[in-house]
Amino acid sequence: WQGAPIAAANLLGFRREAAATNNLLHSRDLSNAAWSTKTNITAAKTATGLDGIANTATTLTATAADAIILQPITLVSAARCASAYVKRRTGTGTISFTQDGGSTWTDITSLINSSTWSRVEITATLANPSVGFKIGTSGDAIDVDCVQNEAGAIATSPIVTTTAAVTRNVESLTYQTASNIDFAVGTIYGEIQTPTGSNTRMLVQIGDGYAGITSAGVDSWRSMDGTTTITATGLSDITTAKRKRAVSWGGATQSSCGDGIAPTSGAFDGAFGSGATIAIGPFTNGYIGPVAIYNYQMTDAELQALTT
Repeated sequence: WQGAPIAAANLLGFRREAAATNNLLHSRDLSNAAWSTKTNITAAKTATGLDGIANTATTLTATAADAIILQPITLVSAARCASAYVKRRTGTGTISFTQDGGSTWTDITSLINSSTWSRVEITATLANPSVGFKIGTSGDAIDVDCVQNEAGAIATSPIVTTTAAVTRNVESLTYQTASNIDFAVGTIYGEIQTPTGSNTRMLVQIGDGYAGITSAGVDSWRSMDGTTTITATGLSDITTAKRKRAVSWGGATQSSCGDGIAPTSGAFDGAFGSGATIAIGPFTNGYIGPVAIYNYQMTDAELQALTT
């Protein structure tokens, strides 16, 4: 913040998320009465949870075939994502997940195992979701933790609830432009990974407008000086792994680059944004970092080497 370089060892990156609300109650305790439908199933808060603490998650055990547990929620129609962390405790039968009260079931059997927590998620546009599980075989049991139902097409990190829905505020990371960037000449480098279904993926925003470095899709990247946009295409998919991206500007040109591919270059209007603030990952759901800003315009060869 004071303009001095940050030590490379401290550039650990962060997970940036938009605001989200978990509308399900008692997200870790499925024995609670909020999980109002329990058919041929027992629920006990006796499992060791994601946090490694005993008796913080729930064990569901089927007492007959096709055992069901559900929690209904009153909400207006919208795109919604239901998610949960699940681990098999006993048995090998079918395990299914729903958010429409069982009108449709998603088979998650192949997605879970008995040794690690696996996050499962389903999306749909609907009103009044009803979220829960079906255990196909009598005697089978699963452990469940951090069940969630939120608006949107992707599951965000766990939001624990008890007696009421809980909202996590939007996350923000900003730095001053003074002493940290030269609008006339420079280079920005960063790494980013976003989940499938995340629509906006901006790595760095300069000022209050849309100058900066952002995606044009999962396999393309843009340099935007506020007037002209330069797009590099044919890059690696940023939903499958963290990818390296860079843009540079100075003189009469700006360039966009990624994955060690030759940069795409075009006109530069003389100022790469303006204003007092550098925002890291605005509008983005995903993993970001490290991010570096250089005070000179890298050559094509340097951009390729940096992003390889």
